This record gives sequence, C-alpha cells and structure tokens, in this order.
Amino acid sequence: MRWWPLHPATGRLDRTPVSYWPVPAPASEPLPEDGPVEVMTTYRVPKENVARSLAAME
Repeated sequence: MRWWPLHPATGRLDRTPVSYWPVPAPASEPLPEDGPVEVMTTYRVPKENVARSLAAME
C-alpha cells in the first residue's frame, strides 16, 4: 500500500457532484400492461466455489 500526500489546496476545491452526461430519456413511456420484462444477471463464481454454487442452484 502506498500513501500519496494531498496538495494543500485540495481542501479548497469544489466538491459539488457533477453530471457530465444528461440522464437518458426513454423513447416512450411504458404502460402498466406492457411486458413481460426479461432480467438477466451474470455471476462470476471463483473456481473453488463452482461445485457449491451449482449445488445451491439445484
């Protein structure tokens, strides 16, 4: 681990959050009856836990 000293002027910098890009607007507003919706999730399991993870999903 390495520690880097902060410049003395760091305490006077403006720390206001900045948004560089505008929030994207949806192409159309979804209706309650629109759907179904598919949600996909990817997991990365360490090799030493693969057997336990597969057993837990059964």
